[in-house]
Amino acid sequence: MQRRVIPQGWLEVLQILEQRLATRPRQALLRLECQGGQTLEGNLVRYHASKSTLLLSHQGNLSWIDLSCLQALTLLDCDSWLSDLSQARTETQPAPSRLQLRREAEQVGQRLAPAQLQLAWDQVPDDDQSARHLGQFLKDLGSCWERLGADEMGAQALHSVRLVQLEITTSPGTTTLEGGLCRVRLTRGPDGLLAYPYDQLLNELEKQL
Repeated sequence: MQRRVIPQGWLEVLQILEQRLATRPRQALLRLECQGGQTLEGNLVRYHASKSTLLLSHQGNLSWIDLSCLQALTLLDCDSWLSDLSQARTETQPAPSRLQLRREAEQVGQRLAPAQLQLAWDQVPDDDQSARHLGQFLKDLGSCWERLGADEMGAQALHSVRLVQLEITTSPGTTTLEGGLCRVRLTRGPDGLLAYPYDQLLNELEKQL
């Protein structure tokens, strides 16, 4: 399914798309028709509303695009969750506050026991999309732990983990496990924290365990 959006409507579409990606990390393939006849296709990584720019992953490169240069935007291969924008608008929730994130982290930490959860809060970017991405990651971490520990072998493997340390880095996100320390590196891009897909987190934990 494709949906072409003209300038009068794409700011709201991008805002909804950004928020939905933050809560349901998926691919969001766009075609951008720029002034001068240039056309770009790539996946949306970030949308910066106040600066009217978006970050596009295009042919292995990351590029900031100024929306003032666009003539049209087309959503390619849209999932059903974007087929009805009014429904998406209704379901979109405000970004979690720092206090809500701390509470979520405490609840997830209890699910990881006996491992402790550690996060350098002073390194977490203070913007709405970063808050959504971190909130989703915390939920996914708890879900991965429960899924991996659903059988006896998995539970024994997880029991050897003593500390889950979340680090903020400019490098690509990775998960490593060594000597009871599970270190998860969350990527901070040019404009805040990027999403850490659930499937990537689950696969990396399974390999390390």
